[in-house]
Amino acid sequence: MAWLGKVLGAGAGYLLGGPLGAILGAAFGHQAMDNAPRSFYGVPMSEMEVKNSVFFVAIFSMLGKLAQADEVVTEDEIDTVKQIVSERFHLSAGAEQFAIETFNNAIHSEISFQQYADQFYDSFRNEPEILTSMLELLLVVAHADSHYHEKEEELIESAAGIFGLSDAYQHILGSLNGSPGDIDRCYEILGCSPEDDLPTVKKKYRELAMQFHPDRIQSKGLPKEFMQFATDRFQEIQEAFEIVSRNLTD
Repeated sequence: MAWLGKVLGAGAGYLLGGPLGAILGAAFGHQAMDNAPRSFYGVPMSEMEVKNSVFFVAIFSMLGKLAQADEVVTEDEIDTVKQIVSERFHLSAGAEQFAIETFNNAIHSEISFQQYADQFYDSFRNEPEILTSMLELLLVVAHADSHYHEKEEELIESAAGIFGLSDAYQHILGSLNGSPGDIDRCYEILGCSPEDDLPTVKKKYRELAMQFHPDRIQSKGLPKEFMQFATDRFQEIQEAFEIVSRNLTD
């Protein structure tokens, strides 16, 4: 995560500007600007490094606001985020500290969840697979305690609207219910219905497999630490297609 060294350097808030830059500024005592230059002391930030930073800071800022949705941030919620940091993203010690600091500062910030979602959308508006990955991650965290609080639902539905993924939201939500081999859940994962024939299912499967192939996600500029999430999603899509196609051909 070489880009993180630049983010943690002097002037971190200058990198992103807007709500996400303000969180960086609050976390590390650096000034944030609305019009963010993409360099630190003459060291240029690549487009990929900027996107890495937006994705990273947005994730943990939005998770902070999500944890705060019911106005009480519990130890269980904090432990869940720490577990995600260590197990799902496999972050280094420095990156893990950065993630938790970002999460904590977002909780206490007056900036809204929707403002973070707006800035994230501005950065990834032409990359629906990245927007979908963020939506899925938010839903996974919201369901971590087996209770989808209505205020969490309101926030995530607002993100789905901002991202232009209101229809996808319903399928993602449905895919979180049921056991891994449940046929209805498999249809939801593929964004299909039991009324669809095999050619329709195959077409949707190919579209999703292309979108979430780990190599494609990597090429979009996200750091390797986030590739496990894409890999898990890609595998889930493959397994769902195998179950559905077998059901349609039996």
